[in-house]
Amino acid sequence: VQINSSTDDAEEKGLNASSGTGAIDLTSSDIELTNDGGDGDQFIGLRFTNITIPQGVVITNAYIQFTVDETDNSPGSVIFKVEDVDNSTTFTSTAFDISGRTTGTDSVIWSNIPAWTNAGDAGADQATPNLSVLVQSIVNRAGWQSGNALNFIITGTGQRTAEASDGSSSQAAVLNIE
Repeated sequence: VQINSSTDDAEEKGLNASSGTGAIDLTSSDIELTNDGGDGDQFIGLRFTNITIPQGVVITNAYIQFTVDETDNSPGSVIFKVEDVDNSTTFTSTAFDISGRTTGTDSVIWSNIPAWTNAGDAGADQATPNLSVLVQSIVNRAGWQSGNALNFIITGTGQRTAEASDGSSSQAAVLNIE
């Protein structure tokens, strides 16, 4: 499932940002995972819609495939969580709309991310670790229905810059689920 809307990949200025306002950017041409220079480490929200997986089905593997927008090699770790709801809503311009959402207790950490050295790359170095525990936690909810949406809430340190829907709709993040 590929992100296909401006409001489905969003960035929120973090508390250590120069503004500290929790301002949301819904139209950025790229997604910084997670440091955005003067804006500091930010919160990222990625919404994947119309996930046609029945409630309770066993997820064996799940990962997000990113496409490089800018070359980066700043070390860090990225932490993935999912919003703890049956059917996630899109992001809005309301301050703190990403960090203010309730997440589940499970998380997956992506450490030792390889350098992203070529714009346009979308291979193994740009694929997250297995996120199946996160997807499973939502698909197992009693209120989950095939066709619902799922939000990933991402925090961390370091910098990798991926394409956003507004930068290149055909290269926006893709959620692969097995």
